[in-house]
Amino acid sequence: MVIDPKEIKSIEDSMVHDVDEEPHPEGWGVYLTLRFLSEVVLGVYGLMLFGMAVVQSVLRGGQAVPVFLMPESVLMGLPFALVAVYFYVVSDHEPEIAKKRTPVGKVITFIITFVVMQVVSVMLWIALAKAFSVH
Repeated sequence: MVIDPKEIKSIEDSMVHDVDEEPHPEGWGVYLTLRFLSEVVLGVYGLMLFGMAVVQSVLRGGQAVPVFLMPESVLMGLPFALVAVYFYVVSDHEPEIAKKRTPVGKVITFIITFVVMQVVSVMLWIALAKAFSVH
């Protein structure tokens, strides 16, 4: 039994083919990729740790420390940093998307992420302190 090549072509055309599933972000989407955001979150957490260490070494014991620089509130951001490490390891490299990012966009993304992480970590620390009447 011989199969007609036209019939083979018809069968192949009717089959579902793999579609390129790689994302092609445009605009602000180039700053919202998993790998880039994980890098930014790790950078922000490093800056938070550095700021906490500087304040703790400069201020004498008993002086008032801003809540966002207290070791407890910086530790509230640790789970976010651990998740960022995981996402950094499992996400694909994105050299083509990285070329689309501008320095200004990177700085804006860093600042927004810094503010969000500060607010979230302070709110978590205050909520836990109120819940357990620590302060």
